[in-house]
Amino acid sequence: MEKEYRQEKRDIRDLMQENADNRESSRASARVAVERNNRSLTSNRQTLRTLQGELQG
Repeated sequence: MEKEYRQEKRDIRDLMQENADNRESSRASARVAVERNNRSLTSNRQTLRTLQGELQG
């Protein structure tokens, strides 16, 4: 009984660590995606300004 209890505690601890690792990985992926989107947005804004300038000029 004690052995099963200790194993269950280990299993729970392992799952909690796996969840923490997965959360950190998800956050890292989200940060990369946000940075990529911000670069695209900056580029798109520059393109828009260029096109607006061509239309007005």
